[in-house]
Amino acid sequence: KPIATATNNGPLCEGLTLELTGGPNGMTSYQWSGPSGFTSNLQSPSIPNITLANAGTYQLIVQTGDGCSDTITTDVTIHPKPVTSLIYHN
Repeated sequence: KPIATATNNGPLCEGLTLELTGGPNGMTSYQWSGPSGFTSNLQSPSIPNITLANAGTYQLIVQTGDGCSDTITTDVTIHPKPVTSLIYHN
């Protein structure tokens, strides 16, 4: 039976690229699912220009050629962009 691994490059701020890293290498399939309907069959997918809606738990299912599988999750934290304001004084 494979032993799945899943990590991410967070915590991140809005607007950056989320990198999900799955393992082990050499599996027949990788099935990611996550917030906002995210799905991917890539071993290590990226999500560019993330928003707060991308925060949460991502699940990875890996499967070998003989049908053995394992499931793991990784939690993604996304921070809002700071809001700046300009105050003009005469």
